[in-house]
Amino acid sequence: MSAFDIIIRSALVFIILLVWARILGRKLVSQMKFFDFVAGVTIGSMGGSLIFSKNIGLGNGISALSVFCLLALVSGFLSLRSFSLRRVIDSGPVILMRQGQILDQEMSKLRMTYNDLLMLLRKKDVFYPDEVELAVFETDGTLSVQRKTDAMPVSKLDLNISQKTRGVPSTFIMDGEILQEGLDAIEKDINWVSELLNNRNIKSIEEVTLAQIDQAGTVYLDTRKDQTGTLH
Repeated sequence: MSAFDIIIRSALVFIILLVWARILGRKLVSQMKFFDFVAGVTIGSMGGSLIFSKNIGLGNGISALSVFCLLALVSGFLSLRSFSLRRVIDSGPVILMRQGQILDQEMSKLRMTYNDLLMLLRKKDVFYPDEVELAVFETDGTLSVQRKTDAMPVSKLDLNISQKTRGVPSTFIMDGEILQEGLDAIEKDINWVSELLNNRNIKSIEEVTLAQIDQAGTVYLDTRKDQTGTLH
């Protein structure tokens, strides 16, 4: 394939993609869902193959690219009309936390780690899991968080209240395993952990999915006993 052919193909593919990008709108880059991500990657891959592959005829390649974009557009319109189809294409939101408790079954279904969940909570300015009333993992990959009533932010300046910070919490148990660096940070040992679990009627460390303590001494413990987190 000559350089001239590549230039012509590149120009045509650019125009075709520009037209379809305008038709499909901003959804592929704004609030991207998994299906939108797959569609965007596929469209880009088809465009790249059309430019450099001499085995793909220009007419056939443009037709295939246009058909795929049209199918993506039609599926988007149909999902607006049909709730059932929308659930098939985009699945649905999933509850990951309820009343401060992590729903481990839903975490496993999403193949999400506790580190991932803590990171998403921090992005919502939630550093303490026990403040969460409800945490929902949305179809676009974001986390929506509803705080408990007594954990909602209040202007302390307006109320003339001074309060010590809880600081950054230290995680000392995750996935049923002791994190020694977490214990070292709070200057505690395994005996303290055992006593803590006994006081909470927890028989073994393996039952604990997440344990944290803040600088105020408040301990957060989450066990593997949870409920389903499907949101209808």
